[in-house]
Amino acid sequence: MEELKSVLVCLLSIFNVWLSAFVTMWLWNNLIAVTFAVTVLSFWQAFGVDLFVSYLRSNYRKKDEIDPLERMVGNTLLALVFWGLGGFVSLFI
Repeated sequence: MEELKSVLVCLLSIFNVWLSAFVTMWLWNNLIAVTFAVTVLSFWQAFGVDLFVSYLRSNYRKKDEIDPLERMVGNTLLALVFWGLGGFVSLFI
């Protein structure tokens, strides 16, 4: 059971990296670029921006405070919520 949980955490981590970069790119291109007339971001540029922002807001808490699977599921849901909110907001731009 523990091995399955580890594999699931690894797969969710990879998916979260992709999803987070995609959501960053989508939100930038559909909200920021349209509103302020700036250039759009490619996937890899959005990945870099997301990596940089993640570094800036990282906190150094103990690794055992939150279950890794719970953290990955929470991160996935958070990215999906921001994607949905951004999609809703982009309807009015």
